[in-house]
Amino acid sequence: MILSDLLYTHPSLVHSKYVLELGCGTALPSFLSAYQGAEMVLATDYDEESVVRVLKENVGRAVREVLKGGGKVRGVGYTWGHSPDDLFDYLPNGVDSFDVVLLADTLWDPLSHSDLAKSLSTTLSRNQESRVIVVAGLHTGRERIMDFVKKARRVGLDVVRPSETMRLLWDGLEMVDEPALEEVLARRSTEDVQADEWTSHILELELASDHEEQEPSSPHSTANPSIIHSRGPRLTGRRRKFVAYESLRPEEAKERGGIHLRNRWMTIWSLGWGVQ
Repeated sequence: MILSDLLYTHPSLVHSKYVLELGCGTALPSFLSAYQGAEMVLATDYDEESVVRVLKENVGRAVREVLKGGGKVRGVGYTWGHSPDDLFDYLPNGVDSFDVVLLADTLWDPLSHSDLAKSLSTTLSRNQESRVIVVAGLHTGRERIMDFVKKARRVGLDVVRPSETMRLLWDGLEMVDEPALEEVLARRSTEDVQADEWTSHILELELASDHEEQEPSSPHSTANPSIIHSRGPRLTGRRRKFVAYESLRPEEAKERGGIHLRNRWMTIWSLGWGVQ
């Protein structure tokens, strides 16, 4: 839902581009991409008959009822790590890869990271403007993100600075004050600071609980509207510094109402070719 909100309010991320979604589930980000004028969208999920059947039904319904027959979106099965040749068959002549790849909550299983990174390396267009847009929760721990970044680096991808679009969203949110964390970070060696520079490119945002509503006066609800008011995860309008290690936020291991405190936070970030 959060990725869909981002695409809804920032259409330039996908407009006139060839878009691929991996592990799409309900494929809502794919539908939003088509709605926002993507040149062509391919929504993919695990290549199993029942999964693909439901995906194609969802795509067909969206094309008829939401896109009014005008959206260039297809739903197909694809297993990460396998050859993407069948995916390329859906692209027009002269196009052999995708400008944007979408990942929404696909990092929870570390055993799939290598295959996912391999698929990114074979489907993402090899130019400096191409992006993998990632939305990842913290419900399975911060190390999941760090593990995946390592796998992505092995195929030539890296976390890149937020686009101007994402930075405008980020700068409009309230920063959580964490003096204890800042004190710990200030004691790090120069080598550690340089090694963790990539973490500054990851936007960490707070999710609202079911009973919370965003304040109408928050900067995020007017100048930077990033919420579709419907059922699903919503943002509170607060942000904080992303850190890669659980040990830097030991309070996140605690539970409230049976839910880990880290589950209240999620991340938005992008991968591109090489360090930028």
